[in-house]
Amino acid sequence: DRLEADDLFVVASEGREADPWYRLHPLLRGTLRDRFAALPVERQREVHARAWAWFRDHGLLDEAVRHAVQAGQAEQAAELVEQRALSIFARGERRHLIALLRQLPEAQIRKRYGLRLWMARSQFYLRELDACARSVDQLEQDLGGGDTDQRFNIAMLRCALAVQRDDTDSAMALLPDILAEPEQADALARGGRDNMLTWLYMHRGEYEKARRVQAEASLQMYDGVPLSSTVGGPLHGRALVGLSYALEGQMTQAERIYRAVIADAEQCGRACAETYYLTVALLSDVLYERNDTHAARMLIEDKVEVLERMSIPDAVLRAMRLLSAAHWLEGNRLECFAYLERLEDYAVRNRLDRLLAYSLADQVQFRLLAGETLAAEGVKA
Repeated sequence: DRLEADDLFVVASEGREADPWYRLHPLLRGTLRDRFAALPVERQREVHARAWAWFRDHGLLDEAVRHAVQAGQAEQAAELVEQRALSIFARGERRHLIALLRQLPEAQIRKRYGLRLWMARSQFYLRELDACARSVDQLEQDLGGGDTDQRFNIAMLRCALAVQRDDTDSAMALLPDILAEPEQADALARGGRDNMLTWLYMHRGEYEKARRVQAEASLQMYDGVPLSSTVGGPLHGRALVGLSYALEGQMTQAERIYRAVIADAEQCGRACAETYYLTVALLSDVLYERNDTHAARMLIEDKVEVLERMSIPDAVLRAMRLLSAAHWLEGNRLECFAYLERLEDYAVRNRLDRLLAYSLADQVQFRLLAGETLAAEGVKA
C-alpha cells in the first residue's frame, strides 16, 4: 500500500479483478528474486506451495503447475493437468495443453497412461510424427493386457498417423479396431472415430455410408463445451461430407457445404484452423473443377504454407496440383513448375511416395506440353 501510495516501483494493472495485480519495476523485481533465492530451500518450497494452491484455485493453470513442480509437488501438478486436459483441448487450446505437459517432469508423464496419451496426441498435433509413433509403440508395449479403452485410443492414433502418412492400406487395416468403440471412450475419441470412419468409407467408395456416419453421430460434449474446434468435431465431419459429394461429382452440393463450414470455422477463430484450411483447399478444388480457375487460385495461394504445416497430405496434394495447373493455364510456366517442385520437396521430406509420383508425372506432362523433351526425360526421383 505504501509503495503504491508513494508511486514507488509498482504500477497497478487496469484489469477488473477484485484483487489488483501490479507491475514491478525491474530493479525491485530483481531484488525480490535475489532475496527469495537466498532463503532456505524449505522456505522457498513453502512459498511455492502457497502460490500453486492460490493459482490453482483461481484457474491459472500455467502458474499453478510451475509452482507445484518447484514446491516438490510434481505428482499433484501432473494430476491437475490430467484432470483438465480434455477440457483444455475441447476449447481448442491445444498449444496451452502442450505447454502444460512440457512443464511436468518426464517421470510424472511416464507413470500416467492418460498423460502419455495426451503427449502422443500433442506430438501428432505438432506433426512430430516419428516421435508420436514411438510414443504409441511404447504405450502399446507397456499396456500388455487387454484394456479396451486404452487399446481403442492406441488404434485411433495409429489410424491418424496412417492417414497423415498417406498410408491408406494401414488405415483400412485398423477399421475393425476403430469400429470396436468401448463405452467408456472419451468424447474426443468418440468424435474422432466418427470422422475417421467417414474418411475410411469414402476411400472405399462407400459415400452414402460415410455420410450416414455423420448423420447418426451424436454431438460430443465435455464440461458443457462441444468439441467443435477439434478434428474430431462435427465441423470437420461436415467438411468430409462435402468431400464425399465432390468425389461423387456433385460439385454444387459440395460447394454449398464447404462454404457453410468455412463461415462457421471463421466464427470459431484460430481454434478451428485445421478444419478451415482443409475446407478451403477442398473448396478451391471444386472451383477449379467448375472452371473458375482464377478464383480457385486466389482462394488457396496465400494459404499454402499453413496448409503444409497442419493439413493432411491429400489436401496438400490437391492444393499444389491445382496451383500448378492454374498457373499453366494463365501462362505462368515458372510458377507452374515451382509448385510441382514444392510438392516434390514436401513429398520427399515426409516420405510420401504417392505425392512424389504425382509431382514427377505432372512435371513430365507439362515439360512435354512445353515441347521440352530433354527436360521431361531428365525428371526423376
